[in-house]
Amino acid sequence: MVEYIIVFVVLLGVVSVASICLYAVRQQSNRALDLVASEYP
Repeated sequence: MVEYIIVFVVLLGVVSVASICLYAVRQQSNRALDLVASEYP
């Protein structure tokens, strides 16, 4: 039973790290899109 709890906690950590990375990549792409779409020559 302890092994299942350990695996669940590890998988929860992996999913949280993946979601943080996806959030950071999405923010970076929005920033890049704003720079490309700016009117500054």
